Amino acid sequence: MITIPLFILNQVLINSLDMIDIDIKKVLTRKEKEEVVLDLYFNQNKTIREVAKTARKSPRDIGDIINRAIKEKEMQDHKSLVVQAYELFRQGKKPLEVAIILNIGQMQVTQYYTEYLRLIQHDAVVRIHEELGENIGHFVNLCRASKSANMGVQQVINLLILANNHLALVQCE
Repeated sequence: MITIPLFILNQVLINSLDMIDIDIKKVLTRKEKEEVVLDLYFNQNKTIREVAKTARKSPRDIGDIINRAIKEKEMQDHKSLVVQAYELFRQGKKPLEVAIILNIGQMQVTQYYTEYLRLIQHDAVVRIHEELGENIGHFVNLCRASKSANMGVQQVINLLILANNHLALVQCE
């Protein structure tokens, strides 16, 4: 009977497992390899060096995979924020209320509100706002005044033409 020292058997076993591990890694798809890397890093709290050694990838590749995953997660969070904003607008919340509820800034809530209006096919409102800019309040006041006076669009146009052509006479009287 041949006696083989235990340390030699352990080394042979480790080398065999490494060879099996290499064959398993070749079978994994790129996506599966990335999932292994992310599991090791995020779920098992391994360092990049440990992940690189276990997954047999370079630290640079590991960093790229982790950064890509973080960006995808942020994009998912962003999408859910947009969906939350749309839902709040649909419930009748004003942009200020949505900004407070979602803890987002004016630019972001305005972007979401503009997108929401386009989605519900209120493009005309968006175009009018873009055209008038800060002067939209004057337009709204004119609309309210004409509505309260039961004036139609053509009557308002005629009144403006009359006022512009005879402004000096109207001011004198």
